[in-house]
Amino acid sequence: MKKIIVFLLLTVSSITGIWSQNFLDPVDWEVAIEHKGGDSYEIVTKASMEPGWHLYSQIEADVELPPIPTEFSYNATPETYELVGPTSEPDVEPFWDPVFEADIVYFEGIAEFRQPIRVINPEGLTLTVEVYYSVCDDEKCLPPDIRTFELGLEGAATAVTANVTEEDIAKTNELIIDLKGELNDTGERKSYLMIFLIGFLGGLLALLTPCVFPMIPLTVSFFTKGAQDRKKGIRNAILYGFFIFLIYVLLSLPFHLLDGVDEGILNNISTNVFLNILFFLIFLVFAFSFFGYFELTLPSSWSSKMDEKANTIGGTIGIFFMALTLAIV
Repeated sequence: MKKIIVFLLLTVSSITGIWSQNFLDPVDWEVAIEHKGGDSYEIVTKASMEPGWHLYSQIEADVELPPIPTEFSYNATPETYELVGPTSEPDVEPFWDPVFEADIVYFEGIAEFRQPIRVINPEGLTLTVEVYYSVCDDEKCLPPDIRTFELGLEGAATAVTANVTEEDIAKTNELIIDLKGELNDTGERKSYLMIFLIGFLGGLLALLTPCVFPMIPLTVSFFTKGAQDRKKGIRNAILYGFFIFLIYVLLSLPFHLLDGVDEGILNNISTNVFLNILFFLIFLVFAFSFFGYFELTLPSSWSSKMDEKANTIGGTIGIFFMALTLAIV
């Protein structure tokens, strides 16, 4: 057991280190300045992205739910320096983006952005470059981030810490929620009937699993032998299935209420790194139990009491307790 605990602690520390270093920071930024002669300079901002991640163009994509475009801001004033034209970016063809399901201009690997400037007063000049951006992979987008750099006409840039506002995070969470399949190709919401049919077919496929299929003849025989006639047996079986459905609907109500308060809360919960690590540890515990290191059992009083009620009360209430016993087990 000590070995298992040590293994879990090492796993958690490794995952936390990987998450803090890589998951939330897939882009490295470098800012430099190049002298082009006279009073002409060029601010060069280079983004280096980890494999699988991409950064979007400054031009907003022409789609219903566009990705957040990259934006550059400079502290240019009439007394210090002026911008000469817009910030240029790599000239690439649009790529098919599976997240937004459209051809969109984005950059992978290394992307270099250049902003020509004309210096008016070079004495003690400090240039400030602010980058507002968001990155995505093939499945998700991270909340927008702001990077601020300060540099002089000579020397390397210094990064300045900048905080992303709650409004920025909320904007991205809303975008992520919409991209999770709530909208189809035509921009219309999927019908509840289609969602029901897909879930129903999934339930039928689940019947073929080895932990469920052997229970079918046992359940059928219980209702056929326990009923005085075929009609009552069918009624009780339908009631049993309805109670199972009802119990799981009641269990899901708190989540519907949370979603009604804040549409982004379920997404925030499901993507919370600490919660996912907790579930990972729970699955590891179950795995070691399956391997035979120890046995996990529910308190016998829970299922015994429900089973006792099902056998003694009978009728509709008894069928309800049978369904509740199934849900607990």
